[in-house]
Amino acid sequence: MFAYRKRPPEGSWIGEGLMPMILAEGRYDRRLEIIMDLPKASVKCLFDQTDMANAEEVLGDTACIAGYIPAFLIATGTSQDVKAYYHKFIEVCGRGGGYILTGGVSIDRGKSDNLHAMMEAARECGVYRK
Repeated sequence: MFAYRKRPPEGSWIGEGLMPMILAEGRYDRRLEIIMDLPKASVKCLFDQTDMANAEEVLGDTACIAGYIPAFLIATGTSQDVKAYYHKFIEVCGRGGGYILTGGVSIDRGKSDNLHAMMEAARECGVYRK
């Protein structure tokens, strides 16, 4: 998939100092190692069905990862369910930095209380401190 391991070629997005974002739709668990071929800290990866604990373990030192809360939980869960899910998510994926907490697809159709719970959880435990 990627033809270089250390230094990106001149003229490539990464070589020009841009940081592309990979949208890894579906299960990407068996392909995480491919992303490691890219230079360290050169891409952001947004996952929707990938095991985020595994993504953090494999890519934590290589790429910035972003994950989501399932849309069905925002649409049908309780605000307590949403908060508990996000707290666990941040605890697992936020170790050491490099994690972006994000909503998944179609969160605009969720319950407003759940969207507020998502933001509240981010404020409570989603801040990196030195």
